Amino acid sequence: MRREPVSGARYKGASLVSLRQMLQIALVEERFLEALDDADRDHYRRVTATDWVPVGLAARLYAAAAPLLYPGQVGPVRLLGRALARDHLRGIYRFVLRLVTVQFVLDQTGRLWRMYNGRGELLVERVHERTVRMALVDYPDYPLEVRESLVGYIAGAIELTGAHEVRVVTDDADPMKVTFTASWR
Repeated sequence: MRREPVSGARYKGASLVSLRQMLQIALVEERFLEALDDADRDHYRRVTATDWVPVGLAARLYAAAAPLLYPGQVGPVRLLGRALARDHLRGIYRFVLRLVTVQFVLDQTGRLWRMYNGRGELLVERVHERTVRMALVDYPDYPLEVRESLVGYIAGAIELTGAHEVRVVTDDADPMKVTFTASWR
């Protein structure tokens, strides 16, 4: 089947490939597939890590998958984001993350954002020794489910550096930006 170019807001397929593996390991992929429409089911089955997909697809897949992976838990999409961070950053990166500071990881955030997102810019500002503020700008329609997964991803990435009691709070009062404030011990 021919792949159509993705227009509009795009999202790298790497997280969706990780999601597929999580669903298969948890033995809930069939239930997940039943919840999708034909187009989303087809796209989900064909996506590769290097594909660009519509960000709306990622939002719908996260919304359908998270409650199956984390039944009865509060904030299942955030938990999914944490798991995605562990999946993406494990292995050799886990060892490296233990040696670097949280600030170093966060300083790489803008570059990583551009690698995995086809829209917006993520700006990082140190507020305190153990507090940073990240502002996602120029992306007023960033889907809630993907934003929630990013909250979990930020927390998971910080935890992999050895930080404890990580807390990430969002503020979307400004329609042109979403602010993520992360603090840790």
